[in-house]
Amino acid sequence: MTTNTIDLLKSVANITSKQNKPAIKTALLDELENLLTFDVITLLKVESNSTKEHRHQMELVAIRYNESAITDCLETDFSSDPQVLNCVTDKHYQVGACDKYNQLTLPLLVKNQVYGVLVIYLAKLDKTLIKTIEQLTNITANLLGTIHESEIDTLTGLLNRKTLEHNLSDFFSDLKPREPHLCPSEDVHNWLVILDIDNFKLINDKYGHTYGDEVLLLFSDIMKHNFRHSDMLFRYGGEEFIVVISFVTESQVIDILERFRLAVVSYLFPQVGRVTMSAGASRINPSLHPNTVIEQADKALYFCKENGRNQVALHHQLAVKKLIEAVDIDSDIELF
Repeated sequence: MTTNTIDLLKSVANITSKQNKPAIKTALLDELENLLTFDVITLLKVESNSTKEHRHQMELVAIRYNESAITDCLETDFSSDPQVLNCVTDKHYQVGACDKYNQLTLPLLVKNQVYGVLVIYLAKLDKTLIKTIEQLTNITANLLGTIHESEIDTLTGLLNRKTLEHNLSDFFSDLKPREPHLCPSEDVHNWLVILDIDNFKLINDKYGHTYGDEVLLLFSDIMKHNFRHSDMLFRYGGEEFIVVISFVTESQVIDILERFRLAVVSYLFPQVGRVTMSAGASRINPSLHPNTVIEQADKALYFCKENGRNQVALHHQLAVKKLIEAVDIDSDIELF
């Protein structure tokens, strides 16, 4: 491969012109495909805090094949591939051989943490080529880190409201079960939940905003420890939070939220002591406008607030019992 400076600059310009993570990842693979004579390129996401018996959970994000590639000898279980594991541990590229192929494995480092791994199989490999690919990968990782920072609430470390607003429709349409054998059914649903810390204004008034912020921070930590890695956690604004829970039954979502409610009640917040929270949940129906689903969850939350707080409610259950007025699914709602 002969790559001149103009070609590399064009690749960098194309990658850095993208403004969201999926587009950036796709652009990286496109540019590598244009620049390299390769057999297979694989992009993996490394699940954070997923280490179990020194095994890291790898999620296949994308794969590109050369039409003439012979793939019989290629790795299929990357979670046990020594080269991939060494790449994650050492945070440095690894070079090895696989039959007639060279295997180049590179980390995508975001704030010195391995966000993903790029595995490339190709026939010819030299130091100059390795450095070229490494620099292109580093540029991509830096851009992903910048995008990630813009998506995060600075106080709690959860996803922020702007991220929810910009991706809400995609979140609803792209929700997939964590286990491949699961599929949507009449009993299994995706859920949007609004959580609200009870009497938070009184906490701020009595103890001050410093302790109020500490409550928000510790509350978000309890969320991270009690919800699944696959659940999406957002700080919606002030003392309100949103959780998107995928592929559970009605009884399961109630159990999940009750477990979280009890975890909050049992936690002693510094200076403040006991804190409670209320939660309103709505089933995610892809045929509904996302804002309608949010309003349904908000109606259920309001019911909890008006009826004693420190409880969990599902919108459709309340509507069936005529405890609340059902949200008009055809209404034009402007929440953002």
